[in-house]
Amino acid sequence: MFTVKRVLAVEDERDVAELVEDVLELEGIEVRLASGESALADAIAFHPDVVLLDLMMPGVDGFEVARRLRGNAETRILPIVVMTAMHDPATRAREAGAKHFLAKPFDINVLVRTVEHAASVV
Repeated sequence: MFTVKRVLAVEDERDVAELVEDVLELEGIEVRLASGESALADAIAFHPDVVLLDLMMPGVDGFEVARRLRGNAETRILPIVVMTAMHDPATRAREAGAKHFLAKPFDINVLVRTVEHAASVV
């Protein structure tokens, strides 16, 4: 089984971003927080195993971030886990080019399992 070492969390809500960071760091995972604007550059520099991506953000939203990640040779195959409070999160994830999703609010145990699963099925 693949061990997740690095996660890039693209999230505009500070409380959610800090929760994700705290939970995953307790699991021994290095986390970098990013905005929609910086997500592609951060993904290229940080080399995450998984990208956690909020869809609804001001400025560059999660759909655009996903398009940028999928359009870049270095980040094209990165697993993306969509985090959303939108109706029908599975459909929203597919629309963003992601195979995995977390419906907000999410259980921290589900967060960890989803990140591990996303990295294992690349």
